[in-house]
Amino acid sequence: MLTRKKSLTMIMISAALVILLLAPLAWAEDESLTLGYVAGVMDPFMIMIQQGAEDMAAEIGNVEVVSQIPGSWSVDVQSPMWIAMAARGVDLVFGCPVDKEALIPVLRDVHERGVPVITTDTFIGDGDYTTGPESFVLSGIQTDNIAAGELAGHTMAEMLGGEGKVYLQEFHVGVSTSDERSQGFIQAIEQYPGIELAARNSCDNDQDIALTQTAAALRAHPDIDGVFGNNLFACLGAAQAVQNAGLSPAITVIGFDAAPSVVEMVEKGWMDGIVSQQPYKIGQEAVHHAVRYLREGIEPPKKIDVEAVLFTVENYQDPEMQALIYQ
Repeated sequence: MLTRKKSLTMIMISAALVILLLAPLAWAEDESLTLGYVAGVMDPFMIMIQQGAEDMAAEIGNVEVVSQIPGSWSVDVQSPMWIAMAARGVDLVFGCPVDKEALIPVLRDVHERGVPVITTDTFIGDGDYTTGPESFVLSGIQTDNIAAGELAGHTMAEMLGGEGKVYLQEFHVGVSTSDERSQGFIQAIEQYPGIELAARNSCDNDQDIALTQTAAALRAHPDIDGVFGNNLFACLGAAQAVQNAGLSPAITVIGFDAAPSVVEMVEKGWMDGIVSQQPYKIGQEAVHHAVRYLREGIEPPKKIDVEAVLFTVENYQDPEMQALIYQ
């Protein structure tokens, strides 16, 4: 009888220990989290990342997303925002570094303050966070921008029937997304012997500069047949320049990013296609993986690619494409 009492006592103690051990785990899964988001600039794409992040946070529960959105694309403007997020004690910060080299020490500072870092859309270094000095970054979640540039290049070449001269309006040399889209675009058109890259310029993410640069390129190369603007501001300025020169729709224009203003140019006939990202999904992925890491200790892949899509005159009114327009 005494042995039986001892056994029951031991069972009760063991059960109590199991409850005590499981209690912190259950609490951790419901732990309140604050995530910081640092955008690249105030534009519809960056707002869609924010919206996707906030909606995912609400779906998961007990997660807050606080945001800093610069008014201009600038290292000097954005850098203090990353540090401020770390200083306010967020559990993790994600965002879009505006320069792949200049932001390395800034993001490393955030990491060394004990705040994990995820990059979205753009990246630092060469984007390979598996080894090397940028491996402190938890994950990079972005569009496969080389593939997106290739999609633009192949679309342009096909629309031109494999023949013609094209102009590349870049938005910012030295920013990972711009460089990779240009790389992909050039790789694609080089597969067509009849396609020639006549000129290229970088507008520093300024629509007015893109307009001026494209207008100058059209004057210097009056035989240009196609123009590709590799982001929102680059393509808006480029398309406006083509229209101002009275060359729409004679010149084929491919844009990037499905903001309402860009889709409107497709409706007007000023643009023939748009290669678009899925920023809402990028924001969702960032929060999903951040919470899994913080609550469950599950590390995300070092690189997560989100597929680009192609808007054309033929499909832009389809419901599934309308749902992807940046709102």
